[in-house]
This record gives sequence, C-alpha cells and structure tokens, in this order.
Amino acid sequence: NDPEFSKKLALLDIYINDAFGTAHRAHASKDSNAESPFVIILDGAKVSDKINVINNLLDKADIMLIGGAMSYTFLAAIGNKVGFSLVEADKFSVATDAIKKKQKSLM
Repeated sequence: NDPEFSKKLALLDIYINDAFGTAHRAHASKDSNAESPFVIILDGAKVSDKINVINNLLDKADIMLIGGAMSYTFLAAIGNKVGFSLVEADKFSVATDAIKKKQKSLM
C-alpha cells in the first residue's frame, strides 16, 4: 500500500484491476480516495456474490456500470426481456433498490 505508487496510478484516465484474488484487500492500486467523476465497473455471474460490493460502492461512485451475466438480473428486474440468460429473480429487490438509490443521488 504505497502512496507514491498510488500517485502514479492517479495520473491515468483508466485503471483496470483484473486481480480478483487481491481485489478485496487494501492495495495502493485501488485503495485511495478517487476524485470525481469516479466510475465503478462491476461484472460477474451472480448478484448474490456482489451484493455487499454493490451496496458499499453505490455511495462512493458517481457512476456504476454493471456488466457480465450479473447485468441480466438488473435488466430483468426493471422489466427488460433477457431470454434464457442467467437471472437471479430472488435478487430483483437488490437490483431495483440499487438503481433507485443511484437515481436519487443523481437528482
């Protein structure tokens, strides 16, 4: 968790951390106070695996982009057709609550 390394990364427009095994630990590459606009990109297969991450980051990010198979649960929760895509219907309330919370913060 090196502050000098964090400063070097802060000069970038985009940083992608593709290291799932260390993503939940405090490392200089991602454990710093980001300036606005701060965009979070999350993906994965299941909302149930990311509930805490989503809820913890909603207040910190200006924009949250949900991708991967997880996005189908969000899309279906707000009434979109997603065919036979993976959907966690029991997590629709998590998805709609997150969407409503983010919309309120943008008003």
